Amino acid sequence: LIEWGKAMTKRDGDTVTRSGIMMTGSGVQPTVTWGIVAAQMGFERASDDLKTAAKEWAKAAGRSGMDLVYDPVGGSLAESALRSLDDDGQYLVIGFAAGEIPRLPANQVLLRNRRVTGVDWGGWIGKHQAENRQMLHDVLAAISAGDLHPVEPRAYAFEDVASALGDQLQRNVVGKSVLVP
Repeated sequence: LIEWGKAMTKRDGDTVTRSGIMMTGSGVQPTVTWGIVAAQMGFERASDDLKTAAKEWAKAAGRSGMDLVYDPVGGSLAESALRSLDDDGQYLVIGFAAGEIPRLPANQVLLRNRRVTGVDWGGWIGKHQAENRQMLHDVLAAISAGDLHPVEPRAYAFEDVASALGDQLQRNVVGKSVLVP
């Protein structure tokens, strides 16, 4: 997400036209990915005051809020994440890993012209095959050009399957784990 955010940021001299992208880590132990994003925003843990910290981060970038929230977790920090959005900000609902489906206040969407968008890639690609091919082409081109740097899978020897599963359960892995013979 950080790489994507950097690639999407437009700069003209000292002017930044896309300044804030945030990933939530609500309702779960902070993950490695959360830690990377949080460190860039000044969070020490997922239970920090998300709205205040995000607003401070955005203010330092010359904005009054975040442009985009990417939330694969749901849970208790979802409303704070929504409130951290700037006018016309977008909240992407990716999933509910925390187990709790959040209830978001509609007035926060209406009064600030915010958008809440469900992102079900699996459902989308079935209906948009040509667009999916183009998107994958664009992503691979950005990787080839050095604009995106995907996380390498973490490899485990096949006999270390217990360690691989333990690391997944403890949220010590960013991206994918692979077992190799």
